[in-house]
Amino acid sequence: MHSHVIKSVCRLLCGLVLAAVPVALSGQSTAKPAASYSDAPSRWDFFVGYSYLSPHGTTSQGATAKAVNFGSIYSFSYFFNKYVGAQIEADEH
Repeated sequence: MHSHVIKSVCRLLCGLVLAAVPVALSGQSTAKPAASYSDAPSRWDFFVGYSYLSPHGTTSQGATAKAVNFGSIYSFSYFFNKYVGAQIEADEH
């Protein structure tokens, strides 16, 4: 009989705790402040860079590769929304 009472009290307390958890968690949520202009991600991204190619070695025919002192890399990106965008990349040596 004594164990039956203890089990009933434990079930009651567990039920109360489980019922109180969502209420306690809902009180913790706070409203997010509005994003300022400086926090917004850009829609356009541009990159222009310098590239240097310096191969070492010879081919199977005995030709040697020479260094390319000038090269450039270009990248342009546009984002339609937070998840989808398009990117174009090019390089020249």
